[in-house]
Amino acid sequence: METPTEDSAELARYERVWRGYKWRVVAFLAAWCVVPALAALLAKVLDKPFGGFLGFGALGLFLGTGIRLTVFKCPRCREPFFMSAGFFRNPFAKKCMRCGLPKWATDSSGTEAKEPG
Repeated sequence: METPTEDSAELARYERVWRGYKWRVVAFLAAWCVVPALAALLAKVLDKPFGGFLGFGALGLFLGTGIRLTVFKCPRCREPFFMSAGFFRNPFAKKCMRCGLPKWATDSSGTEAKEPG
């Protein structure tokens, strides 16, 4: 049986992991929407070749944040949350594709919390 301090430590760890996931989503959306628009705007304002470099930088940022989001590790099994053992990917999975932990769970028993808004 876990003591209250172990329960609170697990709760804090799960909250920290889900907060990290939320920031990965924010970074991905920013790389997908904001950065390319900013690169296109700067390409119009600045020298054309410089705008091309910004476009390649935006593409690299988009790919990097997408990969980082895809390999997010489940807080319970510490395997990639959105990838099954056969490397099938589902970026919209509501549960870990390895252990079945629900997204936004607050503990290892799978107690679900509301998606943070």
